Amino acid sequence: MDIVLVGCKGFGKEHLRVYSKLGYDVSIVERDKDEAKRCSDLYNVSKIYDNYEDALRSSASIVDLVVPDGLHYEMGSLALKSRKNLLVEKPITPDIDSGISLIQQAEESKLKFMVAEQFYFDPSMREAIRRINNGEIGNPHTVIVRHQSFRELKGWRNDRSMMGRGILIDEGTHYIDTLLNFGGRYRSLRSFVHRTWDYLGEDTAEAVFNFENGMHGVFFYSWNYPEFPLVPEFEIIGDKGSIYEDVGTKPTEPWDQRKRRTAYGDIIVNGKHIPVETYDVIEKEISGFLIAVEKDDPVPMPPDIALRDMITIDRIYRASSD
Repeated sequence: MDIVLVGCKGFGKEHLRVYSKLGYDVSIVERDKDEAKRCSDLYNVSKIYDNYEDALRSSASIVDLVVPDGLHYEMGSLALKSRKNLLVEKPITPDIDSGISLIQQAEESKLKFMVAEQFYFDPSMREAIRRINNGEIGNPHTVIVRHQSFRELKGWRNDRSMMGRGILIDEGTHYIDTLLNFGGRYRSLRSFVHRTWDYLGEDTAEAVFNFENGMHGVFFYSWNYPEFPLVPEFEIIGDKGSIYEDVGTKPTEPWDQRKRRTAYGDIIVNGKHIPVETYDVIEKEISGFLIAVEKDDPVPMPPDIALRDMITIDRIYRASSD
């Protein structure tokens, strides 16, 4: 099974690392010749294309897009029209209509389509959900998901046509996914999205959710938090206990430097540290997609989940402007 990876800069190298580990043949599309050579030297790259059109004419069965958000729809649609199964980095697209369109195109073409959202596969989140469902904290009433950092926007993230809107639709998507995996469907939300830096998009987003199951949710995400503290990125509070991320085991390095290749650390359940069996979440998502293509099985993360996340992000933006 041949694969074409589009974009080997940045996070594309994480995808290449996994493909090389799993022993798949991968071609890359990369116009930067120096970057293409670096990727080829580091990983098993069978061919280098300097344009997307030539890659789409190849015999590859899968296109993996690791490109700026604003290119997801156009390039993804071209891949599906070329009869390629499609894996695209989160978010699905910068807007709801184009996300729905990609899903429909894949369904009509009977091709596999998945959004690469590694947080969805995190073992600590899944173990926390299992223990909640087992009643270990009683009836959960509050979920808190938050991330704070202090970063500078560089490269394509300074271009609105590439970025989409701001930091919420970019990496904030990860944490919205986690919040909704804990809370489920919601009745309403209130939000505040604001900008304190000199940039077209927002640097901080806050929202409060009322979930259909009676839980309340608190969401906070910021790239403009000077001297930020290290805090649990998820907490679930019940009437008989609590579960939250153990910050002592939390991976904080960039993804390409992590020894623990998970999104979150272990969990604390009712005050007790619970070690979680770890695995490479990026390998988990990619290998699951490849198996789905090979066996014609459903993809491990349905694209409707990614669309759910995108719809919620859009509502946060809209509620903030009301």
